[in-house]
Order: sequence, then structure tokens, then C-alpha cells
Amino acid sequence: MESEFRAEYSTMRLNVQEFATSLLDHARTSNELEIMLNYSPGEIDNWEPGERQTLERLKLALKFKQKLFVAHPNVQQLLAAIWYEGLPGFRRKSPMGQIMQVAKLGAMFPVYSLIYMVLPNPAMGQFM
Repeated sequence: MESEFRAEYSTMRLNVQEFATSLLDHARTSNELEIMLNYSPGEIDNWEPGERQTLERLKLALKFKQKLFVAHPNVQQLLAAIWYEGLPGFRRKSPMGQIMQVAKLGAMFPVYSLIYMVLPNPAMGQFM
């Protein structure tokens, strides 16, 4: 970075970070937020609801250390929804209930793995 323009670059960086973060405030639905975060300008086919989420914009924000963007409440809510997708009601359980559910999944994992090796059909794969 050129030392004589350091202040201007820092100001521009903050302005870009605030602009990107303010765009998240304008997403009214989770679908709009998903479209924003999964957009990839290099791809011919854009992300469609129901497809695997790549979160390209979030990866880019992490790469450029855009902490305000990553820490935005809408982004955090979407990440929590993705993380707990296979465990409905997990976040509403008490801490003891959460521990019990994780312990149950951990104890049953070898059984689930054996079932998947014996019956790798699509229905069982969706369960896994």
C-alpha cells in the first residue's frame, strides 16, 4: 500500500464495508438474503432456491475481513438456520436437552453408518 494514500484507502475500505453491510439491511426475506449471499458473478447459472448454498459473497467477505458484513444479524440468522437444518427445534431445547440429543446422535452414528453402507438408497441418504 502506498504510504501517501493510506488514509484515503482506509476511508474507502470503510465506506465499501458500510455499503455492503447496508445492502443486507434491505433484504426483506430470507430468500432475498440467500440470493444475495449465493450470488457468483462468474457462473452462468445463478443460485436457485433448493440448491446447495455456496455462500460466495460470505466467503468473499471473510477473505477481505469484512467483519461488519459477517457479523450482521441477518447473516448470522441464516447461518444458524443452515447449521441446525437437520435438527428441528434444537435451538429451542434446554441446554440439557441439546446435550442429550447430541449424545444420542453420537451414540447412534455407528449404527447409522452401517445402515448407510448396507442400504445406500436415496431415502436413507436423505435421512443421513
